[in-house]
This record gives sequence, C-alpha cells and structure tokens, in this order.
Amino acid sequence: MDLIVIKDPKTLADTELAISEICANPGLALQLPRSSFGVRRGAMHDAARLQMLVTWARHAGDSTLHFHKENDVTKVLEELCGYSVGIAAIRLSKGIKVGDTKVTRREALVPAENRLQATDEEKFSETIKGRCIDMICVSGSPVQYLRPLFTAKGAAKNKSGMHELMRKLSDVVNKYDKNLVPDSLVKACGVFASELFTNTQQHAVSDYQGKPYTAHVEGMFVSWIQIDERLYASDFQGHDRLKAFWDRDLSTSGEQVIKTTLRCLQISFFDSGPGFASRAKGQPTMTMGLDEERQALIDCLEKNVTTKNGVGSGHGLPNVLAELRSIGGLIRVRSGRQSIFNAFAPNNNSVDLFDFQDWNTESLGCAEGAVISILVPLRKGQ
Repeated sequence: MDLIVIKDPKTLADTELAISEICANPGLALQLPRSSFGVRRGAMHDAARLQMLVTWARHAGDSTLHFHKENDVTKVLEELCGYSVGIAAIRLSKGIKVGDTKVTRREALVPAENRLQATDEEKFSETIKGRCIDMICVSGSPVQYLRPLFTAKGAAKNKSGMHELMRKLSDVVNKYDKNLVPDSLVKACGVFASELFTNTQQHAVSDYQGKPYTAHVEGMFVSWIQIDERLYASDFQGHDRLKAFWDRDLSTSGEQVIKTTLRCLQISFFDSGPGFASRAKGQPTMTMGLDEERQALIDCLEKNVTTKNGVGSGHGLPNVLAELRSIGGLIRVRSGRQSIFNAFAPNNNSVDLFDFQDWNTESLGCAEGAVISILVPLRKGQ
C-alpha cells in the first residue's frame, strides 16, 4: 500500500513541507510516529500540526492513520487521545492501523472520553501538561459544545464569559508570570474568542458550498512556553519584522549574552472548515489566484470574519491587534495557501494594525481549516 510517511514535524518549516507533500499526494493514507502526537511544543506549533492532519484527512481517499507495527496499540491510542492534535486526527479519519491491527474511529476515540469530559467540567488540572492546555470541540461527541466555550448548543459564550475563561486559562498556564499579561489583552482575546467560536458554527462546519461536513473540529490551545532558539530560530527568519521580533524577545544567558529562548504566552484558535478565502468567495481555494486569495483573507480579517450586526461584534481582532502593538506581540494567520503575520515593537504605533505581511517567500501547500496564533512575550522588569 502506498503511504505518505512523515517524520515528526517539529518546526513550522517541517509542518509546511508535510502539508506540501500531502497536497502533492492526495488520496493516500498517512503514517506518522506516535511521538508526534503527544509532545507539546507550544500553541502555535501544535495548532500547525493539527492543521496538517486536517489537510490530510480532508484530501485522503483512504483516511486511515498508520503507525509502525512495533508500536503498542494501547499506547498509540493513549498518545492520540491525550491531546487535541491526535483527537482531531482520529475524528476526521476513518480509523487507525498499527501494523496489521485495525481500530475503528469510534473505538479509537474511547480513551478520549474522560479527557473531553474533564475539559467540559473545566477540570484543567487533569488536562494540563507541560504548561499547555487544549480544548477541542468534536462533532458527534456527547460534549461537543464544551461548557467553557458554549452556553448552549451552537451558542458561543459572550465576551464577558470568554474574558473570564481566558483569564482563567492564562492564570493556569502562566501562574508565575500572570502579572506580565495585561488584563486588557486578556479581555480583548475574550471578545475575539467569542466572535470566532460564534462564526465557526456558521462558517466552519460546512464546506464552501454550505454543505455540512460529516465531521469537524474546532477549539484552542493556550500555552506558556519557552521557544528554544536551537530548534525554532529558523521559523522566524522569513521577514525582517519577524527577525526583529525574535531577536528582541530572546532571553539571554551569561556575560556573553548568549541567546537562549523566547518566553511567551501563546494562544491558537483552530477549525477544520474550508478556510477564510474559500468560505468568503464560495469557491475552492485552488480556483483563485494567489493575490485574489490573499486579498479575500485580508478582507475577512478586516471585517473580523463576521456578518453579524450585533452589539459588540467586529471589535475583537482590532482590539487584540491594538493590545499586541502596545506590548510588542505577534499574530499569525494560516489558511489556504497563505501564511501572514503582523509583529510589533512595544509602544511603536508606526505599524498599521492590519499591515499583514507574508511569513516567508516560499510557496505553500493549500492547507484546510484555519489557524490564528497570538504570541505574547513575557518580559520581566517591564
């Protein structure tokens, strides 16, 4: 059987290469090492891995996730069901195969039930690992509409409810440095989260034609992480403003000022929908020119991806961007063939809030779903 065999994608560059390979070989089943599902690398990188798997599952004719025969089936299931990356892969596939042993999707998801229930009950101490918390809404699950995110079936929490949740999550993963994250930013992220989850229920549970998906996922990652320069520096070299952000916020060690890590709070939102441009234009992403797709994405962001006229709608993203500009943060958006960002120096108002730039100059595979990642540097003494 022909398989796409991918080694553990650690960096964003690794993940992009994997997405390109998946797009170049549509229809094939996928094999990954078990270790690629359980490790926590921070919200931005973990959400990128999840999007890679969404892309594979949406294109695969044989959506069976394969593992080497030397793996233990029980351990594979525990690894996959212990984190949103693996849970999403199982839900969007038809099952897994370890060597010659087949496990159906329904059977494979059984070990995730306790985790999903704990998340629904906000028992974050039972789900946090390595200062990373993940929350995934799984279609068809008895707790699909997680109570931390939804007040009723399909009704996302309002901005005050999300503000309370974002503060709670930030405090849990960032308890020793929580005073470094302004509440005004947490509040802005709460408004943004409320708008995003409201819109996923309208735009990300069906394809570009409005046809409901048989399976979908949406959710978020929150992490306090130290991004190691030895492994991840290359991810921030594709644009001068990225380089400036990375160099400015690296911690140092010793009198020689040896660069070590970037300390930051990360928040990533994800969904398995058709992507910003595709759902806005009502057509497949690949039928658009790159410039047309990019402009459609920017238009969506400027409208905050909302068609509603309700009080308070449309303010989440501008407020988040304004807060990031004040503290010197970064936002990245990955959708379709676009990977764009905006990065700010602290209190530098010269960069327009919506002056999004390309993450790098390389051509990208057409990713399914959408991921928005926010990086908040944690600067002590400021």
